[in-house]
Amino acid sequence: MIFVTPHLQHLYKQLGIKSDLAAETVDLIWEKFPNMENKYGPVGKKKCVDDLDYTLAFLDVAVENSSYELFSSYINWLIVLLESRGLSKQWLKEALIVLSENLSRLNPSKEKELAVNFLTQSLSNFNEELPAPAYIQPDQPYAELTSRYLEFLLNADRSSAWHLIEKQIKAGVTIKDIYLHVFQPAMYEVGKLWQIGQITPAVEHYCTAATQLFMSQLYPFIFSGPKTGKKFVAACVSGELHELGIRLTADLLEMEGWNTQYFGANTPSISLLDAIIKNRPELVGISCTIPLNVGKVKEIIQLVRNERVVANTKIIVGGNTFKMAPDLYQKIGADYVALSAEAALIIAASMV
Repeated sequence: MIFVTPHLQHLYKQLGIKSDLAAETVDLIWEKFPNMENKYGPVGKKKCVDDLDYTLAFLDVAVENSSYELFSSYINWLIVLLESRGLSKQWLKEALIVLSENLSRLNPSKEKELAVNFLTQSLSNFNEELPAPAYIQPDQPYAELTSRYLEFLLNADRSSAWHLIEKQIKAGVTIKDIYLHVFQPAMYEVGKLWQIGQITPAVEHYCTAATQLFMSQLYPFIFSGPKTGKKFVAACVSGELHELGIRLTADLLEMEGWNTQYFGANTPSISLLDAIIKNRPELVGISCTIPLNVGKVKEIIQLVRNERVVANTKIIVGGNTFKMAPDLYQKIGADYVALSAEAALIIAASMV
């Protein structure tokens, strides 16, 4: 069980699992539906095991935080991913049924009841149409500009994409609007295009890297304004590599007059704590895109609360994890949650 956390391991041991729960469950599905072997072969079967391994990890995190939303959102995301790649979602549904039936046989416990409940509820997801959202809508500000920008990036034309942005800024479009209404929705759309199989991971990385480069080229304008004296420290937790959102937020706060320190992706908890103690910021921003990393968010929050000199520092969390479960921030001890960069700006403005 590569990804399974200790929170549910004792339940799996009660089932007599001797090796890998995901592999054993997929074996049962393959026995029940012999055509699966012919349809997917050993490579497809291994991918199913990997997907179920991740699914079990998400179930563990959801149970640990008593958050069905975390598990349900992941199942919805996985269904769209499977169907976009021509894979049947039926094997996943059958796997969740098998897991639910096995766990139901165990002695009563809070973890068992939550796990069975989450698995059972998630079966209703398979009866719904789950189209991936469109992040660039015609009525959005600068929708045409965003579409053109994204088209250039998807065609690996970074030069034209930058000249487009540069031209708009010279024409009077603010950097704040470029960040909020071009960069942000364009990158959301890139993530969706990967999910539905229309672009490769390499293309996704290219688009992200190009946008980060453009943000860096705008820094002379971002860091030139007057300051309020307020300080903001921001980072992605250890193990988290999705950094664009929190970086975008830090830049926007810099434009609003905050002195910001952004530490980037995969920041160790102790290092972040040291920076908070040293800088004494009014606000700390922590980003978590993958729910499997939410434990690291809890860890850094607890470290801050245990240090007397910074225990009352306000902490704001954001990222895809908290879009899945907007009330999760309260359970892990954060003061605020921002589901968008705009929301973070509103919260920060209330503190000035």
